[in-house]
Amino acid sequence: MAEHINTALERERLISILDSMKDRIYVVGALYEVEYVNAAIVNEHGPVSPGITCYAYLYGRTEPCPWCKLEDVVGGKTVRGEMKCPQTARVYDCFEAPLVNSDGRISKLTILYDMTEQKHMESSLRKSHEELDRHVRQRTAEWARTVEWLEEEIARRKLTEKVLHKQSRDLDAFFSNTITPLVMFDREFNFVRVNQAYADSCGHEPAELIGRNHFEVFPHEENQRIFEEAVRTKKPFRASAKPFVYPDHPEWGVTYWDWTLMPITDEQGDVELLVFSLEDVTDRRQAQLRTEFTHKLLELFTQKTSRQDYLDSAVALIRQWSGCECVGIRLRDAQDCIPYASCVGFSDDFLATENKLSLQNDTCLCIRAITQ
Repeated sequence: MAEHINTALERERLISILDSMKDRIYVVGALYEVEYVNAAIVNEHGPVSPGITCYAYLYGRTEPCPWCKLEDVVGGKTVRGEMKCPQTARVYDCFEAPLVNSDGRISKLTILYDMTEQKHMESSLRKSHEELDRHVRQRTAEWARTVEWLEEEIARRKLTEKVLHKQSRDLDAFFSNTITPLVMFDREFNFVRVNQAYADSCGHEPAELIGRNHFEVFPHEENQRIFEEAVRTKKPFRASAKPFVYPDHPEWGVTYWDWTLMPITDEQGDVELLVFSLEDVTDRRQAQLRTEFTHKLLELFTQKTSRQDYLDSAVALIRQWSGCECVGIRLRDAQDCIPYASCVGFSDDFLATENKLSLQNDTCLCIRAITQ
């Protein structure tokens, strides 16, 4: 009897957690009957009628959806993929896994993470990059025609000097005022030119960097090997969401950057300069890492056979993700105390005191976090 009560209590707690999430979560049986939908789906589709199928309730269909993986999931497989809703055209990251019920039946647990806005942002970013590439190609073609014209008109020195002077001003204006961090290095990786955007991104003034070696200011063995390879091969290198910790600003933590290193050769074909452009993608990468962490927590629901096993695994995952030495999860017991159900890193003396905290008698931060 106690085992059934505990199972029911754990199910109620699980349902409470799922109802609080903004992701769309539902459970269906082997015959497509809807067994559970969380609050996010109810708000979108309305209450569930008894015995209604998932394809009728969610999509207004009279037969199973052609993309449905129910048979695979009930057979024991965990499936993940991208799905586009035919009614709303919204795009979801779809995670589906088998869920074993207390009576031995296997149902399908589906978690839909709405990634429509992310897709829109990716599409917009892709179009921006395409437009930038088009503009760069157009400008490159214009500069090539200008150079050709200058070669043909070399005898007209004054006109040539005037054009070159104007181009120099334009390049200076672009280099100084663009919001993209830009640097020019010599072939030994000494700073030749630094724009204000780059200086701001690393907490320096341009004048502080000119003439200094990049890897003396920002030592990084892997990046130095990449730079040396670019000089050797004369080929550009592009990095995506590459992590970097500023040695003189460790309090900034790990930052992430998309960057390009472009070698520029002289008339003899030797690398004379390197152009280094960067984009700070720290916020985007951290959002991606948080999403991956959330999915890993949800996956534990279907992988662990007991509550304690799940809590221990969740504590280990949180510790790994956060980098904290001490991590714990409290659960309220029948006496209204909140002992740690699972933890790591705390001393025995600390736990002896903290495990006695009472919702009725204590007023510390942990208590306020639960009651307010």
